[in-house]
Amino acid sequence: YHFCRHDHNEKNKPKRLLCSIAFQIAQRIPKYKEMLESMELTQSKVDEWNLATLFDTLLRTPLSKIPQKKRMVIIIDALDECDKNGKNALLTCIRDHFIEIPEWIGFFLTTRPEIDIIKKLDRFNPTPLEPDSEENMKDIAIYLKDSLTSRLPANEVDKGVEILSKKSAGRFVYLRYAVEKIQERTEMTLAGLGAFPDGVYGFYENQFERIMGQTFDENH
Repeated sequence: YHFCRHDHNEKNKPKRLLCSIAFQIAQRIPKYKEMLESMELTQSKVDEWNLATLFDTLLRTPLSKIPQKKRMVIIIDALDECDKNGKNALLTCIRDHFIEIPEWIGFFLTTRPEIDIIKKLDRFNPTPLEPDSEENMKDIAIYLKDSLTSRLPANEVDKGVEILSKKSAGRFVYLRYAVEKIQERTEMTLAGLGAFPDGVYGFYENQFERIMGQTFDENH
């Protein structure tokens, strides 16, 4: 996995991402590790190559020689965070070259639904994830049920899931704060869940009030 961050110089560099992926695969496949070690790669070589050459050297060529059967999935999160001055070299590399990686390696990419990014990924048939989609709401219900089972009477768990699912509007970032509050208590009531803020801005407002002593205007 690799988590891109626009505010982290190392985590938004495409070359760093390719090296990170290669390192993690090498930890799991000894033969691939041997291939990389035999190259005697140095930082100066990596700096000298362009992104396409680095991709071909680290990933495409050596991986094509490995008769791997067990599928491996690599997560690249927040691809949009690698955008720099309107350009996203990693996105271009993925569009042009990732199709050449052996089929036993899959990539799970996440990004904001920006038009330029979606257009470049069109050949991979990207799937939009909507907060209120049936699949997402099912995931939210499973997550909440696991968190509420030990805090509510058994006959109230489903109602508790319903209450928080509606308040979350399908956003897991809301559930993160909600579950933190739930875990602070040994037991919970439906009335207590009903008092939780509506929407994630409600949690943000509570935090600002606690820290700054003033109401956070969600319009700013």
